[in-house]
Amino acid sequence: MVRKMEGDCEEFGCWVGELAVGCKLCKEGLKSTLFLTGLCPERCFYCPISFERRGKDVTFINEVLVKDLSDVIIEVIASRSRGIGITGGEPLVRFNKLVKVIKELKEFFGDEFHIHLYT
Repeated sequence: MVRKMEGDCEEFGCWVGELAVGCKLCKEGLKSTLFLTGLCPERCFYCPISFERRGKDVTFINEVLVKDLSDVIIEVIASRSRGIGITGGEPLVRFNKLVKVIKELKEFFGDEFHIHLYT
């Protein structure tokens, strides 16, 4: 069986089958990005993290510096996001912070709030 490509290949890219929930939200502009930390034990030559953030324990939500978790919630509300992608450096380096953020987001926005982790 041959599966056909879907999507607007020039504007959004192509995919086969149903687009993942997180990808749908991102495509619709309903996703926030949380840069949890610039810390990472690896030194991947292809790492896209800027030199300003690499190796630094800083947190940003949609490019806005985060002082505490309320900053994350305020930005998610302001951007009308229905989900969040968590990235970094390596978010698992700050495991306790990661778990706290995920728990708080789920408690505040509910189980339907989509969260995915880039590691």
